[in-house]
Amino acid sequence: MAQHEVSGNGLPEKDWFSVQEISERWGCPIEELVHFAETSKLQVCAKLRKVAGTQFEFQTNSSGEDATVEKSRRPDGFTGLYGISGKDIGVLAKDGGVKPTELYEPDQEYTDAEALAELIEKLRQEDGNAYRFICVDEGEPWWIGGDDYWYLGPDGNPPIAWVMPEDLLVTRKERDRFESQHEIAVNDSETSSDQEIIPDCASEDLRLLVEASRQFWCTAEVDKAGTHPRNAEVVAWLKGKGLSQKQAQSGATFIRPKWARRGRPEK
Repeated sequence: MAQHEVSGNGLPEKDWFSVQEISERWGCPIEELVHFAETSKLQVCAKLRKVAGTQFEFQTNSSGEDATVEKSRRPDGFTGLYGISGKDIGVLAKDGGVKPTELYEPDQEYTDAEALAELIEKLRQEDGNAYRFICVDEGEPWWIGGDDYWYLGPDGNPPIAWVMPEDLLVTRKERDRFESQHEIAVNDSETSSDQEIIPDCASEDLRLLVEASRQFWCTAEVDKAGTHPRNAEVVAWLKGKGLSQKQAQSGATFIRPKWARRGRPEK
C-alpha cells in the first residue's frame, strides 16, 4: 500500500495535479510551467486513451549485468497516465497542442534514443530495473483544431492522443522533487498541515529531516522495494543540505520507516 501525505482537510493528497493547481501553488503563470517542461526542468504528463503505438521495455536480467529489449503492441492502444517529452511540449507551446511522438511512465527519467545506451548502463547497476517508453504511430492527429472534429474509433468514441496545455498534469512526486530542488515557497494554504506538525520552535535539522522524509519516502510503497530509496541517496541529499557525514547517516536511518527493509539484498 502506498504511503500518502495528508492534505489540510485530513484526506490523502492526490497522486497528480493539474497545471492550474500547480500554478496557483507556486504563484507562477501556466506558460512558465510549460517552459519548464519544454526545457526538461519539470516532468509533465497527461491522460491519454487508445493511443496506437509500440511499447519498448528495457529490463535488467537476473544478474543485473545486461539489459534485454521487449517490444509489444496492444490491440486497443495504450490508455492511462503517460509522461510527455520536452520536445513534444515544445510543439505544444508553439502550436497550442500536440500529438506526442513518445510516451513514458510518469516520474520515470526521460531519455531519447541518443542517451539510451547511457541509461542501459545505469540499469545494469541494479537487478530488476526497467525503462519503458512508447513510440506513437505516425499519422494525422485525431483532433482537427479548426473544425473541432474528432475521428471516432471502432467503439464510437474518439481516441485521445491530442494534448492541450490545460491537459497537462504534474505528479505529486515530481511536484515535491521540483519544490525541494528549487526551494519553492508554496501557498500558505498548502503548508498549513506542515505547520501543524512542525512547531515554530523546531530546529532547522528537524525541519530538514521532515523535508527528506517527504522527498524520499512519501511516494514509496510497502510491497515494492524498487520504490524505496537507497540509504546512500538519502545520505548524499542530507550532506548536500549541510549535514556532516555522521549526521546524514543518522538522519537517513531515523527517517526510514519501520516497514522498509534495511538495505537491498546483495546480487
